Amino acid sequence: MRSRWLLNLALLLLVLLLALAVMYRRHMDQQPVTARLTTISPEAIEHVRILYADGEDIRLEKRQGSWSLLAPLHARVSQAKLRNLVALAGASSELQLPTEGENLEKFGLAPPKAQIWLNGEEIRIGMQHPFKNARYVLYQDRVQLIPAQHFAPASYRYINLLDTRLLGEGRLVALELPQLSLRLNGQTWELQPKNSDITADRINAFVDEWRYAHAFAVARYSGRPVRDHIRIAFDSHDNNGANKNNNLELGILSYTPELVLYRADEGLEYRFTEDTANRLLRLVADESAAKK
Repeated sequence: MRSRWLLNLALLLLVLLLALAVMYRRHMDQQPVTARLTTISPEAIEHVRILYADGEDIRLEKRQGSWSLLAPLHARVSQAKLRNLVALAGASSELQLPTEGENLEKFGLAPPKAQIWLNGEEIRIGMQHPFKNARYVLYQDRVQLIPAQHFAPASYRYINLLDTRLLGEGRLVALELPQLSLRLNGQTWELQPKNSDITADRINAFVDEWRYAHAFAVARYSGRPVRDHIRIAFDSHDNNGANKNNNLELGILSYTPELVLYRADEGLEYRFTEDTANRLLRLVADESAAKK
């Protein structure tokens, strides 16, 4: 009797294991098969073009490891955003659907929301999936579904790609503002007009405000008249091509309610809050005085 009971138990366990194996297989069969969108290495991409349905045509190029905007204007761009953009090439794809016989309109691909070329390889961007945080794309005659964060069209309009830093890389050696000027003599900054209350540390901190200044917004030049000028000089041995020459002239378009600086070499204006304006334009003995 006991042996029969053990045999029945063993058979029951075997049936349960077989059932679990079948359920697991079905579960795996239902999982989306993921693959890379393209075989392009993001690190190898040096040319990018984005064409939107409304005609905005953006062209970017990587030189010596740094990305620049070539069209619709020449300007510096956010390197972090470009790294995210070219990561599209390696996006995971959970759908590979041949286009033959398919109605591409239902995927938002005819016409597409945007077209992007990575080193000349075209990817068409379609609509957002109705239930997933994913987007349909068309690449090499296959409709694919990729995570939406790899290409959100609004994020890659040229105005959103621009670098918000006012200055590129380079060692400042002179700074001439409407009310004061600074010139680097060896390792020491010389201030004009002189003010014995302002320490070398305070001057260095002031120069750093300029070196690392980020605008809260960047836009094409509005055409407003220039009220004052700011002149900046860089060390010719340390410029690394970050600015088009060793001298940069900025135009002051507005002081309040926000500071707006115009870079004629880029055709762009950089907008700063009033608090940032105080830190950039007023060199006082200490920070507490600068905020009064």
